[in-house]
Formats: sequence, structure tokens, C-alpha cells
Amino acid sequence: MKFIFIILLNIIFLNLKAQSNNSIINSPDSIIDWDINKRLNWSDFKGIPDTAFDIFGFSTRAVSKPHIDVQLSSKNHERVYFNVVNYFQTYKSWTIDTTESILAHEQLHFDISELYARKIRKELEDLRNKGFTNLILYKKTIDDLMQQLENEQALYDSETLTGILVENQNSWNKKVLIELEKYRDYQVNYNK
Repeated sequence: MKFIFIILLNIIFLNLKAQSNNSIINSPDSIIDWDINKRLNWSDFKGIPDTAFDIFGFSTRAVSKPHIDVQLSSKNHERVYFNVVNYFQTYKSWTIDTTESILAHEQLHFDISELYARKIRKELEDLRNKGFTNLILYKKTIDDLMQQLENEQALYDSETLTGILVENQNSWNKKVLIELEKYRDYQVNYNK
């Protein structure tokens, strides 16, 4: 009987903890929509640091969690509608190093995510303009671009050694800026 009581207390505790975490994650300050005029600052990194986390054998000093959310729907299989949003997850992002160079590195992760949000919008719009209505085709396109994004983010960290190699970081900054401009027609104003 005592054993069952302890299990019930643990379940209640875990449930309360999960509800508490969900209320934090769903709070108004839990996400930041990408905005060319708003750059990240260290106060946006509200997560708990994971000091055991490392990349390429180096202890990680910061982790940013941009996220692209894509919603698809169709009306009578005649036209496909989509919404693509890129946002920064504040409670999943953390830092133990508040230097400006690391912040700039993390900002570019968010910018790369925005670049791929624009690429997804372009590809989905191209499919829709060609009259495709099969949602499976749209989903495959999204999945392919999301895999490319994951690969691009890993390459970025690798080539810049997570921001340590300043010359490579500057090269990536220029590259992403050029690409964002190339896909400028697929930028959305999240704060309408």
C-alpha cells in the first residue's frame, strides 16, 4: 500500500511539473518571431544550460533553438493553403557565455532558419502555382528542405567551430545575408 502511495505521489508531482513547464513554454515570451529589425539578445536565452552538451569535442557555450512550423491544408483537393513561420524558442535556448561573438553566431543560426523558411515558402508556392494539390508532394518538399536546413546548420557550426573561427564566421554572415536577400520576396511580416 505504501508503495502505491509513493507511485501516486510521483505521478502527481511529475504531472504538476509538466504542467508548470508547459505554462512556461506556452507563455508570451516563450517564442520570438524572426524579424530583420530585431536581433536576439542574451535575455532571450531563458533555458537551463546543459554543460554536458558538446559539439566537435568542445564544451558548448550556447545553444539556440530556432524552429520552423509549417501548416498545410487543402480545400476540396482544389487548392493547397500553407503557412510557414520561423521562430526562436526562448526556453529551449541557453548560454553560459555572454560574449557578443557567440551571440552573433547564435543569431546566424536563427537567420539560417529564416532563409530555409523562405525557401520552403517559395517551393510550396511554386507547387501551388503549377496546380499540384497532392499534400504528400508538399510534405516531401518540406521534409527535404528541413533535412537541408539541418545539414546547413551542422556545416555552419563545423566550418566556424561554433563561432570560434572569426574569418569563417564573417564569411558565413555574408553568405547568409546574400541568400536572405535573394529570397526577399518570400519574407513575411510576422507582426501584422
